[in-house]
Amino acid sequence: MFRKWMSLVVFVLLAGPAATLAQGATVVASTAWTGAYARAAGAGQVVVIAPVELKHPPEYEIKPSDLDKVRDAKLVVYAGYEKYAQKLTETAGGEKVTALKVYTDNPPDNVKQQAALIADALGTKLAYDKWAKEFDTFAAQMRADAQKAYPNRTVVVHQMQRTYVEWLGFEVVGEFGPAEPSPAVVVELAQKGAVVVIDNYHNPVGQPIVESAKSMYVQFINFPGKDGTVTVEDVYRHNIGALVKVAGQSPAPYVPQRLPNGRFPVTVWDAVAMGRYGLAGVGGSLTSQDRTFVQEALGCVGLTHLAERRVQDLSGGQAQRVGIARALAQQPQMLLLDEPTANLDRDGQLELARQVQALNRERGITVLIVSHSMDVAHLCHRLCFFEAGRVNRIEEMPNHA
Repeated sequence: MFRKWMSLVVFVLLAGPAATLAQGATVVASTAWTGAYARAAGAGQVVVIAPVELKHPPEYEIKPSDLDKVRDAKLVVYAGYEKYAQKLTETAGGEKVTALKVYTDNPPDNVKQQAALIADALGTKLAYDKWAKEFDTFAAQMRADAQKAYPNRTVVVHQMQRTYVEWLGFEVVGEFGPAEPSPAVVVELAQKGAVVVIDNYHNPVGQPIVESAKSMYVQFINFPGKDGTVTVEDVYRHNIGALVKVAGQSPAPYVPQRLPNGRFPVTVWDAVAMGRYGLAGVGGSLTSQDRTFVQEALGCVGLTHLAERRVQDLSGGQAQRVGIARALAQQPQMLLLDEPTANLDRDGQLELARQVQALNRERGITVLIVSHSMDVAHLCHRLCFFEAGRVNRIEEMPNHA
């Protein structure tokens, strides 16, 4: 009995430090996405190479100090598409550091499969098993919340979000990306009857479809980092929260900072007409009334004389007015302008200011402007200041009160 007890004590003393070493070992992750998988696996300390605030982390330019972190790690987790993937694997290619390639996609089955691979490498299976059980319950609740908000679940989706959206139980009736969709693709997808367009935050190219289809619009994230997200669960909460928030809303036409005018030759008239195609119905064509609305929109922003010119040949200010005209062709009650003066010279800014004020005063259109610059403040009745994603204060403009 004494010998058996001593053997047991010796076994525990040997096994204890090994388990602690595995769970406390440093894991270097190429991005916040692979880092989230490592945390799900039970990694004790995760060092992420690409800064989490980057919108597209795989494009990060790796530094020598980053490679020093790799040399001190037990495990390096990467996806393979990072610009710096080869340098990571070459640096980790010794006996002390293991490099593990994972497949990044956010449906639960894949997340658990990749986290299990990392757990096997770290020796953290117990921690992973506990997480996986809790994650199953959590993911099921997220899926139920999304479905409850959308009785009609027809969507057009960015290619990089398709499998995740399908797991949510939505019917994908069209796909776009990662390249900007051509005018023909925009028209085709706008006529699919999708209730919502789901774009990819890290490479958003779906706005033209929204403008034509008058669908609701939401951006999903893959890489944690936005709005303080860190874990896989955070990504789910962010995406489902954004999806539920827009459910049932009547979307305002969105005017982006710049039009994708360098990718395809399209005339000003055709670009503005894209604002009507989504209203024509599946397989429909523009009516005489649609064409009248297009012509009126061009006249409203002073571009009638440039109707046959290619968008890619316009100045920045003229291209911005094309975006506004495309939105006006939809006969909206509200417009959303994203950094409208960002790419304009002083003359262009003054002309845009005149157009915006005319839309508000003469046509009664509410205009919501998103900007980091106070140069547009004089156009507004009310200013809403945000800090860290929350409303900080609201001010009335004295000239408009």
